[in-house]
Amino acid sequence: WYQRRVRVPKFRKPLRVLSLFDGIGTGMVALKALGFKVARYVASEVDSDAIRVVSVRHSEVIQIGDIQQLSFEKIEALGPFDLVIGGSPCNDLASVNPLKKGLYGGSGLLFFEFFRILSYVQRQSSHVFWLFENVVSMSAEDRMTISRFLQSSPVVIDAKHFSCMNRSRYFWGNIPDINRRIAPTIRPLTLQECLEEQCGRYARVSKINCVTSRKRTETAPLPVDMEGQQDGLWTTEMERVFGLEAHYTDIGNLSRTSRLKLLGKSWSVHVMRHILSPLHRYFIYTTNQ
Repeated sequence: WYQRRVRVPKFRKPLRVLSLFDGIGTGMVALKALGFKVARYVASEVDSDAIRVVSVRHSEVIQIGDIQQLSFEKIEALGPFDLVIGGSPCNDLASVNPLKKGLYGGSGLLFFEFFRILSYVQRQSSHVFWLFENVVSMSAEDRMTISRFLQSSPVVIDAKHFSCMNRSRYFWGNIPDINRRIAPTIRPLTLQECLEEQCGRYARVSKINCVTSRKRTETAPLPVDMEGQQDGLWTTEMERVFGLEAHYTDIGNLSRTSRLKLLGKSWSVHVMRHILSPLHRYFIYTTNQ
């Protein structure tokens, strides 16, 4: 599909953001890392653990609850917005789930909630930047249906180009240059750089497999060597893999299992920074990041 060019404004303004299925606020983390001045960040999320993390790490975020309960009047009162981002749950779209119901069943239906809210936001503004993310393992039929509704073809971006994690995802959107080539000068973060220092921990592999919210079995060789024994990644190390600060999810005595589950549902901050950086042309940002 043709992507309309957007005129660069004479005077840049702060960003007004609506994040749907916000999770632990990795969208906000990426925007802050890029130096954007965020005037308003409104988040729709239902996971109480994720909301707790965001409330501590980003107290300025406005939480508005379940996307299914949002009306046009509510969005109109909160808006207008410059940027809408979101990635609906992938449980019923991913091929690894043998019981998946597809786009028209279970959590797959939540894509249409994203589309509904995006259309509400677009009524208020002459132009809205937007981004939708989901798994590359969905069926071709589901991918084409999403593309037809969004009138946009997806690009595939893999976190392996920026970090030590294989995490390939579809991204639909109208962010300028979203399909640009990844600069060959970018050096991916290594697994060794993510490990805790002075603990005798050494990376056994260069890349780890995609981290998801599904419970994993320890049948495959573990990625870390510690005192001659194989070991899995510690939670703080996993946070670094995703581009977060260590202990980012260490809120309110959340268990290791709960923290890893939150991370498994999250975006790679490295990838989000790559995608959103062209918005520097349109909105206020600082360069000391």
